[in-house]
Amino acid sequence: MSKKKSHRLRRRVLAASTMLVLASPLALHAAERLDLAGLQSADRHDRFIVKYRDGSAAQAQPATIDAALGSVAGRLAVGGGKQRRLEHLRRTAVGADVVRTSRKLDRADAESLMRQLAADPDVEYIEVDKLNRAFWTPNDPRFSQQYGFGTGAGGIRATTAWDVTKGAGAVVAVLDTGIASHSDLNANILPGYDFISDTTVA
Repeated sequence: MSKKKSHRLRRRVLAASTMLVLASPLALHAAERLDLAGLQSADRHDRFIVKYRDGSAAQAQPATIDAALGSVAGRLAVGGGKQRRLEHLRRTAVGADVVRTSRKLDRADAESLMRQLAADPDVEYIEVDKLNRAFWTPNDPRFSQQYGFGTGAGGIRATTAWDVTKGAGAVVAVLDTGIASHSDLNANILPGYDFISDTTVA
């Protein structure tokens, strides 16, 4: 067999082997355990949440997690070939573990790390430890009916603005035919000029 044919044969065998690995139940399970949605929350990441399966050594003995993390870090070279250390920070109330890299990773390197961790059959799931922020909303029981304040079509995105300021100290002029008595307004109305002299035709 010529060297050229031998080289082509090796490439075909390698491609077939790769397809078999990707199609294996282990690879499919690893993909199911991987939540990459959190990568879009920021450009760089250094904290991840890993949940080990009940009954696994890592779940029963958290001290063994560092060894597992060290094994993954040893196989992962990012940022121009530089290796990153992984450390176990703490266990959460739901039994998952927070791990941190020695430096922040860009999205591509973070995904590579997550895939390495998800390949462990003892891992139930892995996700980015992202920071969630709650929007401030009023306690008005009918707030959900006031679509104009929301973020949907026609909304002014007031819930986002209220996280910055709630208008304390601001005076608003209402150019309208008047206002009705309302518990939210009565204590906050300032005297002004009333352009309506005859309410019957207003």
